[in-house]
Amino acid sequence: MARYKIKKSGEARKSALFDNRFGEVDKLVKESFEDKLARVMNSTLIFVFSYYLIIACYQAVSALMGLALGVTVNLHFYRVTVDNFHPIWNFRNVYLNWGIGPFVVMLIALFTFWRRYKVGSKNALVSVGLLWLAVHSVNILLGQMLMSSIGGFNFETDFYHGLPVLVAWLEWGDFMYYGASAVAFLVLILVGVLWVRPFLRLSFSQRLVRNYKGKKRYYAQVVVFPALLGSLLISLFYFPKGMALYATYALSLLISVASGWIALEYVRKVKVDRNERLQQFQFPLIAIFIVLVIVTRVFLLDGLEFRF
Repeated sequence: MARYKIKKSGEARKSALFDNRFGEVDKLVKESFEDKLARVMNSTLIFVFSYYLIIACYQAVSALMGLALGVTVNLHFYRVTVDNFHPIWNFRNVYLNWGIGPFVVMLIALFTFWRRYKVGSKNALVSVGLLWLAVHSVNILLGQMLMSSIGGFNFETDFYHGLPVLVAWLEWGDFMYYGASAVAFLVLILVGVLWVRPFLRLSFSQRLVRNYKGKKRYYAQVVVFPALLGSLLISLFYFPKGMALYATYALSLLISVASGWIALEYVRKVKVDRNERLQQFQFPLIAIFIVLVIVTRVFLLDGLEFRF
């Protein structure tokens, strides 16, 4: 269990921990530094795993679609490359090949929204995982829209994949590129505001998010620090290739995180989930992270070529 300091003893302390009908636990809980550190570490690693899962699904379905269309596929962790000069490319095949990845990401976003808000979870680790999956899914889609004005028209860059390719094939000119980027920027600000309350609900105690100062502290521990640290850890999967591509995703994510930070001042009372697993060190997560880094860099950094 998390190491909370309780200013009571015996049966009174036990009652305060497990019977919250009168809100006693909120008055008695005082977190230790280890609790806060565990919360940051767990959220950071789940942040990384959520991103990895989405990107793995994205690249897998993109590679399978390319093979189904009969082209040679080179699978990297950060993108799937094909022969852009192959005669097979027409409007239909382009939208199938480069649209399948964003479509799957959209399905993941819809599923995680439904699972978290309609069904819910009593496990804080599952809850934060669903939230990060939703955040990454939306961020990847909006991040690709931001890329439209950077490299959607140039197939020689890493930015030429996913939604930027679909926008480019519409041939609507620069207005479409910059218009898509502007819309993505505004939506990133909006969704950053919408993420705030669900993350604050992860708190074990109402006391931790009762006032503006407490909300800022908890949001920093569950969102801000994990987003910054997690972004650095994810770069281990990319470096030195694909860094420009990932930097765009990281930038779009930080836009949402910053807008959420500003919105904290306007968040009213939050009903918390009261689950303390997020405050307990989950050491197996560290081992999983190390294995994923090694496997990804050994097999996917230089790419794997597949032919139909």
